[in-house]
Amino acid sequence: MLDAAEKAKRMRAGMAHISGAFSRYGLTTVHHQGGDLAAIQDVRAAGGLKHRVNYEPQGKMVDQMIAAGLKTGFGDDWIRLGATAEHTADGSFSERTMALSTPYAGRSPAYYGNVTEPQDVLDAWVEKVVRAGIQPNIHANGDVAIDMALTAFERAQAKLAVKDLRPKITHCTLVNAGLLKRMAALGAVPAPFTSYAYYNSDKFGFYGADRMANAMAFRDFLDHGIKVCAGSDFFPGPFAPLMGIQGMVTRTGWNGETWGANQRVSVLEAIRINSLNGAWAAREEAIKGSLTAGKLADYVVLGEDPTVVKPDRIKDIPILETVVDGRSQYRA
Repeated sequence: MLDAAEKAKRMRAGMAHISGAFSRYGLTTVHHQGGDLAAIQDVRAAGGLKHRVNYEPQGKMVDQMIAAGLKTGFGDDWIRLGATAEHTADGSFSERTMALSTPYAGRSPAYYGNVTEPQDVLDAWVEKVVRAGIQPNIHANGDVAIDMALTAFERAQAKLAVKDLRPKITHCTLVNAGLLKRMAALGAVPAPFTSYAYYNSDKFGFYGADRMANAMAFRDFLDHGIKVCAGSDFFPGPFAPLMGIQGMVTRTGWNGETWGANQRVSVLEAIRINSLNGAWAAREEAIKGSLTAGKLADYVVLGEDPTVVKPDRIKDIPILETVVDGRSQYRA
């Protein structure tokens, strides 16, 4: 059995390794869902942190933040406390357990997926974190769970009169017109799967064309004025941003199948979703997300222009250099 010192050593080694991998793939900031915050700080102190961290706490750490009076935004330009990690409201897309308003095909008795807690419990959790000045983030895949998340956000905002709440919905997979209108009115920030469109396309047939036309709905989000951001769902989904961008642009998977072509976005729109909208989701749009005078010097040099290459080659564009804080963190 590993002792505390060995565990800490391995945590630091793991963080240094994954930070290098993020940089090789062109990531300058990553929203971390949990993880060992001490290891992240130690790697930074040792000079091994190559990407900026927006840290999303989970479980007991959220309660510890509340007790200590720590709010979203605490930290500096390298490590900052963000929204909570995803608070689970329903099941999984890939495992076909997300909560739906219509039953899954081929199941008897009728199966609608899983809701993980009742509305009043979800309401109480959202109110608790919002009252403490912490940005809420709910894992909601199916339309039923997204409705529950929005209801909790709406009730907390009405009760606490919080301005610019920017509540996050991680995954936010299956939407409809009513949910889109509520999200736009609330200023909610969905973070749907990006690389799934390429990597997990073999699972889309289980949902069918009608559902997939409203799933991972980047086009609808943009058309409703919603500042949608990118979610890899790493580990279940690869974190490579160029793979995600290709999937968002083509909606075609590794197996050649195309699902939800109506939700395609342009390359420039996909880049904005992965950059400036990600900064917005973290309340960092004033310092990140675009090449603008006065913002942090974070950028990536690509070997080819993603707006010019064939869309099905975007994922293969080489990363020539990743620069963070004006310093080269990776060079091919």
